[in-house]
Amino acid sequence: MKLSTLTLAVSLTFAACYVGGVMPFSAVAAETAPQSIEDISKVNGSIKLAAGSIAGEVSTVNGSINLAEDSQVQSASTVNGSITLAERAQVTGEASTVNGSIKLASGSKVMGELSTVNGDMVINSSTVAGDVSTVNGTLKIEGSQIAGNLTTLNGNVSLLAGSVVQGDLVYAERTARKSWFSWFGKDKHKPATLTISADSNVQGQIILKQEVNLKLENAALAARVVKQYTE
Repeated sequence: MKLSTLTLAVSLTFAACYVGGVMPFSAVAAETAPQSIEDISKVNGSIKLAAGSIAGEVSTVNGSINLAEDSQVQSASTVNGSITLAERAQVTGEASTVNGSIKLASGSKVMGELSTVNGDMVINSSTVAGDVSTVNGTLKIEGSQIAGNLTTLNGNVSLLAGSVVQGDLVYAERTARKSWFSWFGKDKHKPATLTISADSNVQGQIILKQEVNLKLENAALAARVVKQYTE
């Protein structure tokens, strides 16, 4: 076979792998150069976007989602897995997981809601334009801006290093539930702890629908505490 013929065959084979200009996910996962791709959906397996990638809706059921530096997606959702945004990564919609943690690195942005049910959340020098919520997990927010409300049920919350919640900070009401431990007086839940550093702020109200240990380094924030539970 002549060299020119061989070159043509290889070129046609390569082009066939990218019909419509969309890379297969296997190629996306292995590629390190910036890519522009469509929606990515999986059932089993994690999804990792390379630096500078652009994608639509990214979702998986059993697996984590990792967005490298300067990548951007319309939304990110998983059921069993974590969500991680590297520096300057952006989600233009919402990011959510059911069983998994969420981590936002410096300069990253989530323009919609950010939520997890069972998992910790760490937001570092980032911006969330929507609400932030968790049910069972701690929230550590450092040097970040939360434009919406911050809501939790079971878990400690720390606002540190000049963090600002522009909406309300809410500890939701616990559902009254008795167990056999109550017969021995051991059914009392240990209160969560809310820590707000002197340089951090909640511009809305601090609404407590359950008992919470307050560590407010700025005494002026005490005026924004609204207790909606019976002591």
